[in-house]
Amino acid sequence: CEPERCWSLLVWTLVTREASVGGSASISCKYIRNQNQRFFCRGDQPNICVRDGVRVSSKNRINGRFSLTDKTSAGVFTVNISNLRAEDSGKYWCAEEHSGTEDEKEKKYVFKIILYDTGTSTASLLDAMGKSHFFS
Repeated sequence: CEPERCWSLLVWTLVTREASVGGSASISCKYIRNQNQRFFCRGDQPNICVRDGVRVSSKNRINGRFSLTDKTSAGVFTVNISNLRAEDSGKYWCAEEHSGTEDEKEKKYVFKIILYDTGTSTASLLDAMGKSHFFS
């Protein structure tokens, strides 16, 4: 990755929630540093997601049905998706932009979220958190 701009992933456990199509879903994502820009984006791979699929960020908090609120004291940002649609299905990522040494980069968090349609009236939300990866 570029020395000044990298993304890392850290995945932990699986958490499943359900929301109705037409309803809303909220996804909370942890981050390390308040000064770093945070993103919520969609894409199969996080490097493509951050480049082409950003839905909302700490600099652009509202984008159509997607909105981001930030609780800096807790180090958590929450993304709300309103009026859920079947076409909202896919992989979503929470990302934190950062710079620094490789040791510092390993301390950053990103959460992978998969939203998929389970029928005509329900969508399931799966947060997956796991091991660390770097993408530029």
